[in-house]
Amino acid sequence: MSYLEKKAVGFAAAQTLCFHNEGIPFYENYMNVVNAVSDGDDPDNCVIFKPYENMEWCDVIAHIDAEADALLIQFKAVLKDAKNGIVQSAIDDTLDSDMNNLCMELMVDKGVNHGQ
Repeated sequence: MSYLEKKAVGFAAAQTLCFHNEGIPFYENYMNVVNAVSDGDDPDNCVIFKPYENMEWCDVIAHIDAEADALLIQFKAVLKDAKNGIVQSAIDDTLDSDMNNLCMELMVDKGVNHGQ
């Protein structure tokens, strides 16, 4: 699983579950939930947020996976906009040769505005 996919799963899990150990990344906490459920146990590392608290664990996992898929689509769209902004800046000859000065937020904005 890619880093981006793990981030999407982690964010989706954090929107649905309250983890007891916040020192562990959300993705790892979520995988502990998945492993417990697949072993037939109730996870003991979290509680389910309202309005999901009456759902079965398998439904909670399905919900988190669906939310993660939706987040991943958005993440990829932002990355595409950033790439388009970088390409457009190169075409416009406004891309700074020192990539340490590159502001990705501005590249996203430029990529979005160029695509319109």
